[in-house]
This record gives sequence, C-alpha cells and structure tokens, in this order.
Amino acid sequence: MPSRSKSLSLLCWLALGAPVLYAGMALEVGKGGGALAFPHGNGRQIARSSSGLWFLAYDGQVDGAAAILLAGSRGAAPEVTGDFESAVVLVGKSPRALIRAEGEPHLASIAVGPDDVLHLVWQGVGPDAIHYSRCSVGTGAKRLGEAASWTRADGHAR
Repeated sequence: MPSRSKSLSLLCWLALGAPVLYAGMALEVGKGGGALAFPHGNGRQIARSSSGLWFLAYDGQVDGAAAILLAGSRGAAPEVTGDFESAVVLVGKSPRALIRAEGEPHLASIAVGPDDVLHLVWQGVGPDAIHYSRCSVGTGAKRLGEAASWTRADGHAR
C-alpha cells in the first residue's frame, strides 16, 4: 500500500473508527487478489447501510463523457470487485445515465443517513454547480439502477 494510502487509511481510522479502515483494506485486496480492482483511483467515496451493505461512488468515462458511477455490494463483507453488483451509470450525458447532466459531473460524495437513505452530492459546471439526489437503499443495492428510485432535494422523482 503506498504511503499516501496508509495516510488516508490512518486518517479514516482516526476520523471514523476501525470499520472504515477495514473497508479500505478490504477493497485494496482486489488489486492483487485475482480479481480486477475498481478502475479509478480517485474521486471515489464509500458508505455503509445499517444492514452492512457497502456503496461505492466514483468518477469515470461513459460513452466518451464524464460520468459518476455507483455500485453496491452483494453482502456485508466485500473484498473484490466481484462482491459488488455491476456499477450503474448514475449521472452523466450518456443515454444510460439515470440522472442526465450536461457538462462534467464529478467529485461525487455519498453518505447513508437515517432510514437507509443514500444521499449523493456531486459537482457540475455552471451557476448551479452543486447537485443533490437521494435513494432509499433499505431493500438493497438493486434499487440503485432504477431511475424512479432517485429523487431530487425537493422530494420529486428525477
């Protein structure tokens, strides 16, 4: 693990406690453990639901344009990419994106709040550069791929 990763892991340990450090270590296993790791080394965020499922958001390129992708774990102890559902193209210009956004969506941040609601904030371009959406993940990661599951800050469906 590079020293930058060790520093980040130590910071997570100090800020949030041992479970986050363990998660950082577990996701690193994919780099050499026989399965491909998630392909992007920056711009990703991780959050955990009350049922123990992990959610991973990261910046990427889809159909030649910037996008934010989101994957949910199949169980409470993911160690490699195969332990996650296929990532959904959540935000971007691609026709596959659940939330259509012009410009360059990037720097997603996620958190799971009360009642297992996954909150997503990302940066875009223009006067309305900060965007928000949310999705209930109490029933698992399957809802992530349903456009109707995502609501805006005002509570209306996307």
